[in-house]
Amino acid sequence: MAEHNWDVIVVGGGISGLVAADALKQAGKSVLVLEKSKGLGGRAATRRVGFSAVPVNLGVESFTVRDAGFKKWLLDVEAKEGTSLFLKQGDRFTARAGITDLFKRRFARLGVRRQSRVVGIRVGAAGEWRVSLEGGAVETARSLVMAVPVVQGLELLGSRIDDHALEVLLGVQYTSQVSLIIKDEITVTRILPDGDAGVECKRIYLKEDASHLRVWVLTPEASRAYFADPSLTPHPSIDIQRWRYARVKVRAQGVGVSDRPHAFRFSQVPAAFWVGDAFGASPESPDAAFEGAFLSGMDVIRTIS
Repeated sequence: MAEHNWDVIVVGGGISGLVAADALKQAGKSVLVLEKSKGLGGRAATRRVGFSAVPVNLGVESFTVRDAGFKKWLLDVEAKEGTSLFLKQGDRFTARAGITDLFKRRFARLGVRRQSRVVGIRVGAAGEWRVSLEGGAVETARSLVMAVPVVQGLELLGSRIDDHALEVLLGVQYTSQVSLIIKDEITVTRILPDGDAGVECKRIYLKEDASHLRVWVLTPEASRAYFADPSLTPHPSIDIQRWRYARVKVRAQGVGVSDRPHAFRFSQVPAAFWVGDAFGASPESPDAAFEGAFLSGMDVIRTIS
């Protein structure tokens, strides 16, 4: 029998990974969550920039709540806290204190191991998953849940995936994103170069307006153009956020892929799953991706015994 430190290791502290870990822990499993960053939430991030104390939602401002189970989960969190955590407009919710506040309230007890960078994942001689960390530590588990962008996760797993699963995973594509947090007195046209980029500049849409700052999100086309542009340099009244794998452009397709958000099993023995908004039907809007990622993470409990 394989020896292991944990029943399940979850790589990634975004919404899908946290939900999966929480459900598994409630089912009595020992779970370790590894997150490379200081904070939780992954692409659904809340930031405070140097020139403002206002929390700004960069990855997810509001999100759809169409699934009954997701809605019950959110309302249960709110009821437990005894305060109104969300602004509710039909099937759309907005976290009043920022999306990261939701993670802190709900997942504090998980004991996520933050600033833990995974550098490699392999199957051990006894059939266990062996997860190597920067610094030399190794954690082992009976089952593995990958809750990171597919491109990044494949680099960690190398060739340890069967041909069918690899074909499905290689089909997933992402778009990059650049966001600008700007003081009101600074105009976007003073930041982005002129010329052809000016056309893209006009397509930037206002995402959030606080009393003294604005968040502008570049379109996918403009984000690709400016992602590594040295002209976008920090300024005392500007904060720039870049995500290489911000949104899913092409979701997983093929045998074993459901038409609704789910956990994709990419290894039978030892068991391993991939979760996130890349696994399920295409959402009607980018804001539906958060709900899809939640449902994908929750689906893990259905298959891990």
